[in-house]
Amino acid sequence: IPLPNTDDVYHLNKQSVMDWLVRVMWFLCNPECQLPVLVHCKSGKDRTGVVVGCILVLLGYQDHEILSDFLKTPRADRSKMCLALSFLRSKELMSQMPPAQAFYRFTEDVKTSQIASSL
Repeated sequence: IPLPNTDDVYHLNKQSVMDWLVRVMWFLCNPECQLPVLVHCKSGKDRTGVVVGCILVLLGYQDHEILSDFLKTPRADRSKMCLALSFLRSKELMSQMPPAQAFYRFTEDVKTSQIASSL
C-alpha cells in the first residue's frame, strides 16, 4: 500500500498518513494476507520503520525496545521515531487499529521458523 516518499510519515496526526497506516495494519492482519510479508520503502527506515513500529506497539513492545531496534538502521533519526511513537500510542489512532491478537500470527510464524532453523 504505497505512500509517497516524504518525511510526513512520522507525523501520524496528519489525516492522510493516519489513514494510510490504518489501511496497512488492517491489510496485514487480514487472514487472506499470506505470510511472509515484505515491508519496504526506498531507504528501509521511514515508512518501513513506522509500519514495523506500529506492529510492535500493538504487540505490546515498549518504546525503548522499538527505538533500540530502529536505531540499528543507518541514518535512522531518533527524534522522528519518537514523534511517530507518541502518535502511535494516541487513543485516536489506536481506536482505529485491529486488535493485537490479529498480529499474533506474525509471531507464531517467526517462532516456527526459528525452531525449524535451529534443528
